[in-house]
Amino acid sequence: MRRVRSLALWDAGVESPLDGYRADQLMAAAAVRDPECAFLRRWSRPQPALSAGRYHRIADGAHCRMQRRLSGGRVVPIGPGLLGLSLAVGSVDWLAAAAPRLRPEQVLNRALRPMLAVLRSLGVDAFYGGRDLVTCGGRPLLHASFCPFSDGAVLIEQVLAVSTSFAELRCLAGAIDPAGVAGMAPESLASAVALDGLIALPPREQWGERLTAAAARAFGADVHLLGGAPAELERAVPADEQAYLAFAYERREAAPAAATAAAVEMLGVVEACAILEDGRVRDMEICGDVIAPFETLEALGAACEGRRAEASVLRRIVARELAGPSRFILGIRDLEDLVARLVS
Repeated sequence: MRRVRSLALWDAGVESPLDGYRADQLMAAAAVRDPECAFLRRWSRPQPALSAGRYHRIADGAHCRMQRRLSGGRVVPIGPGLLGLSLAVGSVDWLAAAAPRLRPEQVLNRALRPMLAVLRSLGVDAFYGGRDLVTCGGRPLLHASFCPFSDGAVLIEQVLAVSTSFAELRCLAGAIDPAGVAGMAPESLASAVALDGLIALPPREQWGERLTAAAARAFGADVHLLGGAPAELERAVPADEQAYLAFAYERREAAPAAATAAAVEMLGVVEACAILEDGRVRDMEICGDVIAPFETLEALGAACEGRRAEASVLRRIVARELAGPSRFILGIRDLEDLVARLVS
């Protein structure tokens, strides 16, 4: 007899970037060990900062206020007035229930249903248009992104503007990343709105109740509120600070001699970067506002390593590397063209 699917929801309160990194990894690992059980964590950060996607560059010394998350997508503010939600499932099939397996572009549509239901129950005309933002009257209110792991786990991250809007990105970007290392487009969120500008905010305890009921309906799961972190996470060995720093600086500033090609795409700015040396490609990276499995971009860089710096060669490599069933990059229409521009 098949077990009833369950979702454990708990409020982690105010947490540090390291605590959030640890919790996200442990949640994903626990969900893989028990595919019928998923985990949803509510959190916030103590100071205004920027949440950078997995593929943004972070300048040396900036990681304290530009905090890398596991999922991709654009840079958004975090801190007081912004509510974070991290959902970990052992497989994309957990989100789909009895439906056909979800395509990558359908993951957020399914994962966002509980929060959309909560917002609408509060009288907010929330709309998800199919990319990475939930809007009200065309004004960004919530950002969502996700990350598939090599073992099948999926982490979906959401940030809801409760009393601080994403429009704060403009001033935070200037203060935290004045040299523009991350390649943000701050004006893209200039019209954003916060929830308290739309409705009278409900008491904090109602959030858990509303989210529990909405998640149970949307996912067909037994949802239960916890008083603290699940026992599965308490028993696990967390990542240390050195591991988090290595993660934070996965993508640093581009080398001065690197060739770059950038474009404003579906989620924001996307950049291809490589060293062109003796007619060959070295250290190729895709950076910026994309959502993709980490392994996909790593494999793409490895496949281009040492290859001839010719547009036709690079186009073929990109097409081949993205042909696999689990290989995808969301947020750019024509990656082949962007990579080929490195040598054009």
